[in-house]
Amino acid sequence: MNEIGIVKEVNGVTAIVAVTKKSSCDHCSDGAGTCLSKGNEMLIDALNVVKAEVG
Repeated sequence: MNEIGIVKEVNGVTAIVAVTKKSSCDHCSDGAGTCLSKGNEMLIDALNVVKAEVG
């Protein structure tokens, strides 16, 4: 199982903002492209939350 963790350090605070598991996309009926685009949207949302909390 491949896990991808995105670790972001902001102002000395380290946070894992997104973790995706490859296996969660293996059964995606819409194909890998849709899974990747949805994953990117989730990642962008997570990064925006981190930015908002840090200021």
